[in-house]
Amino acid sequence: MQIDEFLNGRSIASLQLLQWLWAPGTPRSSSKSQLLRLLRGQMLSPERARESFAALEEPHQRFLHSLLRLDGYHGDTQCLAHRLPTGPPSPQATRDILADLARRGFLRFEKCQASGHTDTFYAEVPQELGDVLAEALNLDTREPALMLSLRSFLAQLPPDLRRQALGGHDLGPDALPPELLDPDAIERRIAALGQPAIERAARLALTECAGALPLERFPSLGLDIEAVDPPAWRAALEGSLLGTFGHLSLLELGLGDDHECLVLYHEIVAAHAAARGRPEGALDHEYTCGIDFLTDLATTVDFVRASPSKLTGAGRFFKGTRNQLSPHTALHSTFFMDEDSLLTFKLTVARELALVELHADGRLHATRSAAEWEALPLARQACSVLDVMLRLGETAAPPRHFQALADAARRTLLEMQPGVWHPSAAFTAAAQCRYVARLLEQGPPSESHGEPADPPAWGYPRAAASLGAIAEAVREPLLRALNYAGLLDIGRRGDRTFVRASPLAPALLGATPPPAPGRLVMVNPDFEVVLFPEEGHVELLHRLCAFCQREKNEVTLHLRLSQASVERAVLRGIGADEILATLRDHCRVPLAQNIEYSIRTWAQGIHPAEIRTLHVLELPSADVLDAALQLPEIAPLVLQRLSPTAIALSAPQLDPKAEEALKQLGVHLM
Repeated sequence: MQIDEFLNGRSIASLQLLQWLWAPGTPRSSSKSQLLRLLRGQMLSPERARESFAALEEPHQRFLHSLLRLDGYHGDTQCLAHRLPTGPPSPQATRDILADLARRGFLRFEKCQASGHTDTFYAEVPQELGDVLAEALNLDTREPALMLSLRSFLAQLPPDLRRQALGGHDLGPDALPPELLDPDAIERRIAALGQPAIERAARLALTECAGALPLERFPSLGLDIEAVDPPAWRAALEGSLLGTFGHLSLLELGLGDDHECLVLYHEIVAAHAAARGRPEGALDHEYTCGIDFLTDLATTVDFVRASPSKLTGAGRFFKGTRNQLSPHTALHSTFFMDEDSLLTFKLTVARELALVELHADGRLHATRSAAEWEALPLARQACSVLDVMLRLGETAAPPRHFQALADAARRTLLEMQPGVWHPSAAFTAAAQCRYVARLLEQGPPSESHGEPADPPAWGYPRAAASLGAIAEAVREPLLRALNYAGLLDIGRRGDRTFVRASPLAPALLGATPPPAPGRLVMVNPDFEVVLFPEEGHVELLHRLCAFCQREKNEVTLHLRLSQASVERAVLRGIGADEILATLRDHCRVPLAQNIEYSIRTWAQGIHPAEIRTLHVLELPSADVLDAALQLPEIAPLVLQRLSPTAIALSAPQLDPKAEEALKQLGVHLM
């Protein structure tokens, strides 16, 4: 719809109202043709369009903003709702906004066929007026890749301009000169932007907002919104190869970002984050879990297996049981949780891994499959625990976004220099930039990924979360999962937090094989086991924790053999020979005789048993049962022979083929 068609469809009274709104200082026109020419000139003036838009109330501005971002500047209110952070509170409020915008000459609208119990309206802005408004309000919706990726921005430049922008470098389309991403060079280019307002905004975008600083956040961050000049800022940022300014929409990528903002290229943000703000000197405190969470998880399962315990209504052990377990565990508090909360979380992870289950007697028991998990190598245990903790954290954001951010964080972790502390915000920013790059490579999702939005009562679907909101929401569950899985260390100085890749990260993530442990153990006659922290000691610690109790974590690690720890190992499925072989293979001196004697004595005193519900098939004679056991339909179902005439089956009933095979022997099931 063009502006002439739009204006010709209005009455003289309506056109005169538009003259009062758009051209209040002009003389009254005596003819409709003169009035139409006047209005056409005023409404298509960028200055007048911006002024008229600024006179609207904020809900009207948001609504018109969203409509202008639709293809052709037209759509129904259901389409608009996807682009509104918060929609009108009722259908009547929607109609009131539409009516007022129509009265002011911004659009026309009509009622569509009702959708459910909610009225739907179709609204349209004239094409020429929409173009002027979009330009005046800086609402051009360029490809996200051109705004977020320096490589994409340079790739769309002609070869001579690209070479000029890169200072004479003639590189391939995906290559960037290293000096362009040098943190000092980035700082120099920011300082050369020319205006204090844009310099400060660019630094805040780097340090606080992972590269994308929405215009609506300027006041809350103390930035002067009046100083924003979109064309000048865009030219300055793009000329310095730092970023751009304009309207960023990630709606096609499944994210709720749809706003005017200062955007720094994610390559710039990632390079700056990698070298930013490292602490000087010692931290106030370090939270290094190592494999403590893993070994405590197995210790808890062993404890429950040996002493099934009741739970309170809150899902925690009774105080007495908790106090009995506490001396056996190595991890009592973390950066995220106190002792009680941590114990509850361990039980939650154990339940998700199917290591424990609640029986009808109200007590917590170890599952039959728990011993198989406890026998897994260290790396596989760590990965399974990490997967569970990430799955538990999915409630913080849509699952596909959370898991993709978690994958980006793992890859970022592997690239971090070991032992070097980074601000936690910088680590999050680097992972977010990697995630954005992956989104841009993949393009718009082909389907909704099964994530239905719960619409509010008044019928609008819930707005998608923005990238910044998702990154902020997943920050704690993501860091907690990586920390508890032994991949990430966390440090604190004052109110600032720092992270570093743990020495275990490459081995636990499968990037490198864990080193084989040598002779790192001393076993004293008083049953104390001393482990020296040399190469391979973590793998050996994992094995020792299966039959020893943790005591002290100092320069050397101290464990202790006891009757209870050996008995729990036997219940797990580890015999005396395996325990003694582990100690002999890694002990620096021969084992004392009392150590071997005690371990064998303790192990021989334990006889694992279980109560099972069996399905018994009893036949009239041993000969008939012998014949039945030869049938291929029956043999796979047999658990054991209970007597000459009875067998235990793995199924409560037989399928028709098995029954028919028995009938051939003259056996009829009653």
